[in-house]
Amino acid sequence: MTHIYELFLEQCINKAWEFQTLTLPNPAVGAMVADARGAILSLEAHQKAGAPHAEVLALLRAYEKMTHTRVAAVDSALDSRADSSMDLSESSKSLDSRAHATHADSRTDFCSLDSRAIHDFLAKNHRGLFHDKTLFLTLEPCNHFGKTPPCAHLIATLKPARVVILARDSWGASARGADTLERAGIKVSWVESARLQQKAQDLLYPFLCWQKRGGFALFKLASRLDGDYKSGQISCETARIFTHNQRCIAHSITISGATARSDKPRLDTRYAAPFYAGADSADTRQKAGAPKTPDVNIFTRQKSSDFLAHFAREIPLFAIDSRRVNIINDKRALDFTKGFHIIEGGFGLYRALAGGASCARDSQNPIDENLSSNKSLSNDKSLASDENPAIDKNPPIDMILLHISPTICMSAPESKTPESKALESKPSPTPKNAESKRADSADFLDSKKSALRDSALSDSALSDSALSDSASLASLSESTLPDSMSLASPLDSALTPALRHFEILHTARFDEDLLLWLKPRF
Repeated sequence: MTHIYELFLEQCINKAWEFQTLTLPNPAVGAMVADARGAILSLEAHQKAGAPHAEVLALLRAYEKMTHTRVAAVDSALDSRADSSMDLSESSKSLDSRAHATHADSRTDFCSLDSRAIHDFLAKNHRGLFHDKTLFLTLEPCNHFGKTPPCAHLIATLKPARVVILARDSWGASARGADTLERAGIKVSWVESARLQQKAQDLLYPFLCWQKRGGFALFKLASRLDGDYKSGQISCETARIFTHNQRCIAHSITISGATARSDKPRLDTRYAAPFYAGADSADTRQKAGAPKTPDVNIFTRQKSSDFLAHFAREIPLFAIDSRRVNIINDKRALDFTKGFHIIEGGFGLYRALAGGASCARDSQNPIDENLSSNKSLSNDKSLASDENPAIDKNPPIDMILLHISPTICMSAPESKTPESKALESKPSPTPKNAESKRADSADFLDSKKSALRDSALSDSALSDSALSDSASLASLSESTLPDSMSLASPLDSALTPALRHFEILHTARFDEDLLLWLKPRF
């Protein structure tokens, strides 16, 4: 049975990663309900702080499956709690079609419900349906009243045959939920697998950062297979919605001055699901009912007055009234210590923030030349570490989200900056017509698939260890990458030296795109 428990818990972990960082300041948690024969009745994850926890959603879904009904009774329970929740029918009507494509189907409608209403409904109507069921949890159920009622109390009322837990909750009043279950006569099993315990810690990493200092900083980098990051939209629709959902939770977004000038971004939340767009904001300037738009930091060597005079009118992000835009020349002015902060850019921006000079240099190169060389970042005395007092000068960057799209640039950029021209080692190729470009790209992608077939690295090996010095991105197996994706040599040669300095915590797919969640090796 232990092996089956591990398989089910791994599915819970993967489900929780789908909502990683969206639950902050809460941990990402996954839950599953299985019947006595091992059939899965539900698999759910916590999706947002203040919303129902993973086990509550899993228990509700399992109840609906066992009774072959939608829980209409919960709708009426919401009527008396209009101040703290959305009506189910109104929530469903307001869903943007693009939001359905991401955290999808009928899931977004019920996760907007008041958690207390679900607790009350299940407590009154469970009719002993869970007496032979097993509940799987990546984290011990909470044991206190916070924004939601204690999950341990609900589980004790429903009395499943067994609860299988991976990680212990050791954070103050919420801890010792397992004790409550055992006092109710429920069998509690702990899975001690070293491999899964590490996966549990990886899943909790953003939450643990938040627990330590009250904040979390995520660096996001998106690229095509050929290393291009400038030519139009890179992310697929699902990833775009996820990014906009993250922005609803974030306190700030930081970009370089070069990105602001060249991309002219909005950095808004227009694709976010209503469930996240209505997120509570600590910013008192937010208008009631308005979508949450995070403040923006532009890290540039240009003086604030000059930047605003030349670019403020033509960059859409300045037109959003419910945010602050800060022009930052010195990284010591960036404060990522409290709250959730997103940095969007290339590895050049990453190195500028994590080490080196304190002032911006506006490099447009996505992969800093020092990262692409044999120089080890661990030898850079300006990097933050426990032994290095420079940590006070560098804004903390806790995790990197590397997004790779299975596409290549089909056309040359219309214009090139002096920086990009200086970095070119070969002259620009002769322009080709559209059909020729499509044929070349198809041949290019096909030629790279053989590298994946010959790979010796398995999916689990990739998730559990960092890439070695001799490893390359082309070593990712076909079980990890979409069938149409392989990694081109330009991206491979540029990123592999950099990735030696990061530990891969999790790999995931959004449609055909690949996402790597990375933790810096300080």
